[in-house]
Amino acid sequence: MADADTMALDDLQRDEVFNKDNIPTWLAYTGYALLGVIAVIIIPVMFRQVRWYYVVVAYLLAPVLGFCNAYGTGLTDMNMGYNYGKIALFILAAWAGKDNGVVAGLVGCGVVKQLVLISADLMHDFKTGHLTLTSPRSMLVGQAVGTLMGCILAPPTFMLFYRAFDVGNPDGYWKAPYALIYRNMAILGVEGFSALPRHYVQLCAGFFAFAVSANLAWDLLPRRLAMSFLVGGSFFIDMCRAWGLRRSSARRPLLPPLPLVAVNPRTARRCASKHPDSARERSPQVCPAPPPVGLAAGENGA
Repeated sequence: MADADTMALDDLQRDEVFNKDNIPTWLAYTGYALLGVIAVIIIPVMFRQVRWYYVVVAYLLAPVLGFCNAYGTGLTDMNMGYNYGKIALFILAAWAGKDNGVVAGLVGCGVVKQLVLISADLMHDFKTGHLTLTSPRSMLVGQAVGTLMGCILAPPTFMLFYRAFDVGNPDGYWKAPYALIYRNMAILGVEGFSALPRHYVQLCAGFFAFAVSANLAWDLLPRRLAMSFLVGGSFFIDMCRAWGLRRSSARRPLLPPLPLVAVNPRTARRCASKHPDSARERSPQVCPAPPPVGLAAGENGA
């Protein structure tokens, strides 16, 4: 009981320190608008293929996408800002057309990507400041100083690196593969759906509908069991390699295979209230234990 009271007092102290030096809302809106005006003026001068209204659209898209990315990053600890930047890439590349679409799409992708990425990073920093009793105003000043230093130091550093090495040469050491990937995505955005393979759009629409229906089923149906994975293709390759090594070796693996089913914590608690602990000890599969607190995504509505 004393530990619980101490934790409650610590939380109250953190909230008091964090709210005492809060950042005014008008400052956030004014700063974003000021930076947007500077970008609308400067970016078309730097890249003649980019019209000023492309930058306006990018700055209008960024807050919506930034909120989604910050929320998702807080739940999963995975920053998906690069994927949100690709949305802007396809939109602006298709809008600008064949003459200016590639450059306009890449510039718009960079603008939206950086705005979306920094929103999630800033929320992480503020959460760390809340836990360490740090003033949010001091953190914002530090972020501003660091951004200013980056604006001054990053361009000459890039030009020094670009002129000292053969960057972008497919036969050289510094191939810059992502440059080729993003350029091809911009070209794809300019050419439209006709450049895609056959039935590609239908497959994307089908999998998108499946993802939406799976989320609706998770929210509406009674929650028993759930399989939730958000991993890349490398995970599947590693599983196949592990399966092959297991078949080729007579020894048993040191670790058991990971379970594919995650138990919803609400279901586990309801089951535990119906079955006594003695029955659970005799038959653990009747009432599986709930997952750890950090994995209980069902508590947050994810």
